[in-house]
Amino acid sequence: MGWPGRFFRKRKRSQQVLEDLPAGTRLSLNTPGPPWLIWNHLAMFLLVVVGLLTGEWVLRKRKHLL
Repeated sequence: MGWPGRFFRKRKRSQQVLEDLPAGTRLSLNTPGPPWLIWNHLAMFLLVVVGLLTGEWVLRKRKHLL
């Protein structure tokens, strides 16, 4: 079973790598609606605040500062 790629070992042939690359195809991302801006939601703000407070509590608990 052979591999589908090629090997380029010498510097002389390294310039040929760009020429041997196949042309890429453009991929379009079709979304049903506008992007949902997650950072502008109250729920995300509350999640970050609760996460920071919980992290502070855990660190204080571990260092016996409570």
